[in-house]
Amino acid sequence: MTSKRSQLAHHSHPAPAQSKYVPFKLIPADPGISQMDKTTLTLANTLAYLDGDAGIPRSLLIRAGCPQRRWNLDGEPENTSPTETGVASGLVGVLSSAEHLRIAIDQLCFRGALGPAVLLGGENRDVFRMGAGSSTMYKQSSVVAPQHGMLQALLLVCHAFPVDVYLDADFRELGSAYTPQLQYVITQHYDALQALGILSHEMRRTVAYAIIRSSHFSSTAWRTEAIERAEKIAANLVEPDRCLDMMILTQKIIQNRPSMSSEDFGGCSGFTAAGKKLNALSGQVFLSRSNMYMRNEEDIEVAFSLLRKIRPIDQEHISTLEELILQQKALCWGRLLRFQGQFEDARSLLEAVYDARQYPEGVVSVGESNCELISQLAETNCELGDLVKAEELVSPKLERIFEKTNNNTNLIQYKADILRLKFSQAEAALQQGEYWRAFDLYRDMNRYIWSTRGRQSWVRAVCRMHMGLARVHHRQGEWSFALKYWERALRMYEKHFDSQDFGTVVTYASIAYVKVRLNDMDGAMSFAMEAQELFKITGRQHWYTGLGTVWYDEMLSELKNVLKLV
Repeated sequence: MTSKRSQLAHHSHPAPAQSKYVPFKLIPADPGISQMDKTTLTLANTLAYLDGDAGIPRSLLIRAGCPQRRWNLDGEPENTSPTETGVASGLVGVLSSAEHLRIAIDQLCFRGALGPAVLLGGENRDVFRMGAGSSTMYKQSSVVAPQHGMLQALLLVCHAFPVDVYLDADFRELGSAYTPQLQYVITQHYDALQALGILSHEMRRTVAYAIIRSSHFSSTAWRTEAIERAEKIAANLVEPDRCLDMMILTQKIIQNRPSMSSEDFGGCSGFTAAGKKLNALSGQVFLSRSNMYMRNEEDIEVAFSLLRKIRPIDQEHISTLEELILQQKALCWGRLLRFQGQFEDARSLLEAVYDARQYPEGVVSVGESNCELISQLAETNCELGDLVKAEELVSPKLERIFEKTNNNTNLIQYKADILRLKFSQAEAALQQGEYWRAFDLYRDMNRYIWSTRGRQSWVRAVCRMHMGLARVHHRQGEWSFALKYWERALRMYEKHFDSQDFGTVVTYASIAYVKVRLNDMDGAMSFAMEAQELFKITGRQHWYTGLGTVWYDEMLSELKNVLKLV
């Protein structure tokens, strides 16, 4: 029988006759590890430091072994190799060879270390899972220090992480797929490596860039944490990186618009001659700022003043990144013109951006990547009565999105775009008198709207959906059904007082009109007065296609005739 003393010796310290350097392992090494080829073992030792439960995408490994494009200081794309990022040459040798990577993955799958991840829809053989037992085993069998594996996992993910929609056509799909791995290596490895003093200035800067790019994805909590982490790293860099600072500031504006003040923009004037990349990113800050000022005529003038500050350093030699920002500026300018009711001018400007969608070469242009451009141009055509052209713009774009999302795969990344395009499509159908199709399009929006919940735009999207359904019934003289949807829109506006705008005016006026048709004159007068009072504050706006022009005038004309409004 084993004594208590011998049990303690077995579980805590080597026996007296043993060397004190004999390792004690919780999980014995697989006897096959010693016969594993170096390529497979190198890959396994690195994968052990990734999040095996979240799923390791094959594309992440492939991208980590290839040069990836980055913006240089001149605002032009250039390749950065994995070794320049800091990925070890031995690991690069595995990842950069399709044959070596395939063999290594096959070997690990054969040994049970890797398996296909089970995601929605079944197994996905392009995403791998490594169980906790296998991860521990390969960590313990490694001949190098743990911090080496942690560092390589961190740099692998950072190198593979996409840059933006201009350099990576699949930016949203890749970013969404890779963010769980980035979150893992940051939260599990970065702080430990930083405490050990292993991370160089360049490595920390690389990490900060990847973190701020990831703030486009995942939950609000991670977006906030990502901004805070990137800001902390940027503040402690040996050499300040103003380009990184501008990217962080842009994301802070996007995520925290209500709490931003003018003091927060002290380091950015919208233009700088210090470098073309920095100038473009400064322009990006002002593009984001201009989006904060679009709710009334006075604010729109502020938005125009911000956009005017965005310009290239050299008009004769505009960098690629500056050109892309100028395309974004033109889109914003055209949108503002549309909101002011200057539809012909807006269409000319938006069409110019759309027609330049093959330029600049070598990147994904704004005209090619931006669904908002398509929706703005389509809705401007609706305002001008060119409904067929509006449909011709929207329908092919929606088809490409649905084809790309491959039966709901990555669909969540496109729900906001789909919603935007479907609003344009529904408006064209409604104005053409295709009420059954317009009704189906508006009703179908509900499943896309909920993915944007939590944003200020969500409230207006819900209101716009109900207003669209109301207008379908309204046009057909189905007054009870129309009233039901108008009242739903009004309840949403009244529940979210800060979202009230010209759309609320239209809703009040439309309810008054319906009540006239239902012979409720007292109710009609009450809502008509509400519309008049709020209109004094909001004025006429063209946020909602068709409502600021024909629709509101029709409602107002009828109410003046029947209720004798001034």
